[in-house]
Amino acid sequence: MAGAVRTPGVVKLARGARVYEAIELAGGFAKDAAISAVNQASVLQDGQQLYIVTVEEQKTKQLSSSEGSLETSGEGRVADAGKVNINQASEEELMTLPGIGASKAADIVRYREEQGRFEQIEDIMNISGIKEAVFGKIKDKITVQQ
Repeated sequence: MAGAVRTPGVVKLARGARVYEAIELAGGFAKDAAISAVNQASVLQDGQQLYIVTVEEQKTKQLSSSEGSLETSGEGRVADAGKVNINQASEEELMTLPGIGASKAADIVRYREEQGRFEQIEDIMNISGIKEAVFGKIKDKITVQQ
């Protein structure tokens, strides 16, 4: 746990634990945490670092995003202000995205295993059944951070 939590550091959780549980073990959100930017229901993975951005960092990130340069913070599947990293997310995590059910989530994981990492978020439209309409629903909720 890092960023805007009261007690940053390593926390031990059971397999399948969710972001909100890690935040609780880190003493909760700091006063300046951008709480609405965090998908607290996302499932964590072993070794994942979760970075909670501050309100100020979120504003800065939004400004840089509108200028075409998105900064990423931390590592893992749900870092970067609660976005789902489509290069690392499990099927269950992918299914938290609007318009992504079990079949499409499995297709995303299969594509990633066969073709390698997604270089940009738009690459997800290479998956059968994910075109402009679905992409429009998920584009602000996904990342391809390294």
